[in-house]
Amino acid sequence: MIDGHSHGLVAAWRIPEVEVSIVGDLDAWSAGHASQVLDEAMRFRPEVLVLDMARCRSLDTAGALLIVQTHQRMRYSGGSLSVRSALPQVVMTLRAADEYGALHVVGAGQRLPRHAADGR
Repeated sequence: MIDGHSHGLVAAWRIPEVEVSIVGDLDAWSAGHASQVLDEAMRFRPEVLVLDMARCRSLDTAGALLIVQTHQRMRYSGGSLSVRSALPQVVMTLRAADEYGALHVVGAGQRLPRHAADGR
């Protein structure tokens, strides 16, 4: 019994960072496939899941909702989500979908700050 549970061992390892590149449009049509890819990335239990949006041409409500939900799932698992290199229209759509302003979004041309977990 570990931590009062009888479900066996609990994984205590984490990978520092996993990066997923979004290419093309992230919309209602592609959100299902993108969700599967993000699920696979989260199975690695990253401390930080980075979405590289440099080649994402457009983002609709379904795509933005997927990113917000992924952010929530990462927080619940003890990690964080960073969105980087997003075009201005993608950033605007994400900000509109993120009612609490909790997403970490870095627009195209901006530098991604070092994470506190790096210790630098």
